[in-house]
Amino acid sequence: MKYKESNSISQIGVEITDVDISKPLGKDELNTIHDLWVKNAVAIFPNQRLSHTEYNNFAMQFGSFGDEPFLTPMKSQIHIVELRRKATEEAMHFGGSWHSDWSFQPSPPAATMLHSKIVPPIGGDTLFSNSALAYEELPNELKNKVDNLNGIHSAKLPYADDGFYALENKKEQ
Repeated sequence: MKYKESNSISQIGVEITDVDISKPLGKDELNTIHDLWVKNAVAIFPNQRLSHTEYNNFAMQFGSFGDEPFLTPMKSQIHIVELRRKATEEAMHFGGSWHSDWSFQPSPPAATMLHSKIVPPIGGDTLFSNSALAYEELPNELKNKVDNLNGIHSAKLPYADDGFYALENKKEQ
């Protein structure tokens, strides 16, 4: 297994190569991947061709799945939500604004996994941010102002009957 950690100012992400994640991994490989993932917040495994079952099996090596409260999973794979778009869709793509996956849940999952099978030549990217590093880089005066604040993470607005995700399909042609 080889890996290349980000050396950019964002300090996020590790690219892990020379490992076949379609097969069960040994304890040492899993521990190395887990440690790199936690340290770098995002782990990328380029050029992996996985079936849905292989994808599920890889995920299960890190723990059980979280709850999916709003999206309908695939019938054959109850832990996979397939996101597809039609070429004629005009609505913003799913998850198109800044968000944190499932942070509104009482016990949010430790991680989210994405597997792209088809990515368009333009767009289709997912961007990540390192909020822990952003906080660390704040001036102490600002940290002191925000240290005792609490955030409310809610899915009420985007998933309401008249919310963003409920209305996004209305723009399809």
